[in-house]
Amino acid sequence: DTAAIQAMLDSGTAAVMLDVPEKEYLISKTLVLRSDCELCLSRFTRIVLAPGSDCLMLRSDGTQNVSVSGGIWDMQNMKQAPNPLWTHTYGAIEHKDYDERYLGVAFRFFNVKNLIIRDLTLRDPVTFGIQMAEVYQFTVANIIFDYNDGNPVMGTMDGVHIEGGCRFGRLVNLQGRCYDDLVAINADDFWRGPISDITVDGIYAEGSHSAVR
Repeated sequence: DTAAIQAMLDSGTAAVMLDVPEKEYLISKTLVLRSDCELCLSRFTRIVLAPGSDCLMLRSDGTQNVSVSGGIWDMQNMKQAPNPLWTHTYGAIEHKDYDERYLGVAFRFFNVKNLIIRDLTLRDPVTFGIQMAEVYQFTVANIIFDYNDGNPVMGTMDGVHIEGGCRFGRLVNLQGRCYDDLVAINADDFWRGPISDITVDGIYAEGSHSAVR
């Protein structure tokens, strides 16, 4: 279903609303959101990353007004390449890197103003559910993290992984099981820089290393 969904996202429409499928949506490449676009799924529609895809499920190529809501986003981590942060198979990463290489992340957003991620489930990423850097004015709300297995171990599996340059963000009503940090705020990780004005409210962590770190 990758090509069909991406064609809708590239059409220039302000909102792409996917119908409820007979079973699920299956993607094998990263879906790319543009500026001034919202992607909407019904709350319990399942969208699955095909085995061996070894890529992000969703990223933004837009710089403003990007939104995604609904769905159960299942990365199927046991059917992807093993965690590259654990196996050290990702190659040398400099602190200026924020490219599309496979790090086992489900959603990645970089350099976006006005980002909304809400009302969805992230299931079994290889590493982070949501990774963002240089994001200004954002809301992540009503997210369930449903992590069940580790490939190969239950490590480096964050929920929301915030990096340098993020400002004026609100994280609210995040719940579930992340084997590492449900919310990780890192000014010195893959993308270095100051982080400011982040509000966190309503964190319900189960079986996680930390609720917020």
